[in-house]
Amino acid sequence: MSDERMQSDRSPETAPPVRPAATRESAWPRAALYWLLGLLILLLIMPSLLERVSYSIAKGRQEAALEGLRQLNVDFTLSGFGEASRLVAQASGPSVVYVTTRSVATTGASADERQFYFGSPRAYELTGQGSGVVIDDQGYIVTNFHVISGASEIDVVLDGGESRRATLVGADPLTDLALLRVDSGGLVPIKWGDSERLQVGDPVWAIGSPFGLENSITFGIVSAKGRRGINGSRFQQYLQTDAAVNPGNSGGALVNIQGELVGINTAIIGPRYQGVSFAIPSGLVAEVVAKLKTEKTYARGWLGVQLAELTDPVRERIATDRTSGAVIVSVLPNSPAAGSRLQPGDIVIEYDGNEVENPEQFSVMVAATVPESQVEIKVMRDGDEVTLPVRVGTLPVAINR
Repeated sequence: MSDERMQSDRSPETAPPVRPAATRESAWPRAALYWLLGLLILLLIMPSLLERVSYSIAKGRQEAALEGLRQLNVDFTLSGFGEASRLVAQASGPSVVYVTTRSVATTGASADERQFYFGSPRAYELTGQGSGVVIDDQGYIVTNFHVISGASEIDVVLDGGESRRATLVGADPLTDLALLRVDSGGLVPIKWGDSERLQVGDPVWAIGSPFGLENSITFGIVSAKGRRGINGSRFQQYLQTDAAVNPGNSGGALVNIQGELVGINTAIIGPRYQGVSFAIPSGLVAEVVAKLKTEKTYARGWLGVQLAELTDPVRERIATDRTSGAVIVSVLPNSPAAGSRLQPGDIVIEYDGNEVENPEQFSVMVAATVPESQVEIKVMRDGDEVTLPVRVGTLPVAINR
């Protein structure tokens, strides 16, 4: 049978369909459109995806380092301690940020501080720098008050190099602490530690940005605890360390061998590191931060009295053999104490039911009192015990007593 006959015997139903040329040609532009749409969607979600991946990597490294520190039995050989130090850096470093500030000053700017000239002989743009610590995943960052004081713009640079604009939530000049907030997401908060458990001689690491050198880490030991009078504030009890701290370290983290925050580096003696550095204990930092989150400031109680210790000359002058208490030297005009019956020469021996040992302790007791509270103060006056009701006022920031 010929091929022509075979073709003619096929039924129309079994003949292969013929696709119109126009339909085949239109499929290509449609496929290209789908491809471009997919690429556009990928480009839109890529930044968010990369941020999540970067955050997951940083968080994973921190958790791995913290777990390593928990399991590590430091044998205090060079290699064992070196491994602990590396894990501390990995666990804490991602939580420390670089803080930069800008402000405009009209007078008092030094030649080094003047960055830009605005056309006025008295107006200059000042820039500053310091460090900060991410304390939770809601965007809160703690730093020193002196780092951001007077700033009109505050920016923080995260561990990965991303810069974010920060807002000032609140500040407490008397403890030199400030609370900032940035957009949350991709933040690696530090693990809190207990500064009360630190002992003299314990190893500590300081992390910050000295001279703008981001995420620098130094090592030392706790040299002393409870240092007072470093900056004139009686509300401070500093940790003293010999970890190298320089300008730019202010506001950075002091961490223990578990990679936990035990202090905020804040001060040195002199313009450069000399082996004596000071940090605000994490216990005090947590207390102040809790206040600043809700109240923006830290309101302290205040009486308005000048005090003296019961030294031998003072006891002889006021004719007493007491060795504990706080002597009222003077009462400030228009102060809460002025409205009470407290008077110079009184020896405060009890405050709100608690025994008073010395002026420093008494000041701390008053400061911890909620303003506008009424308390009873027991004093020795002319050999007699006198109990007086006193309404506590609010401590003005300008008055550090």
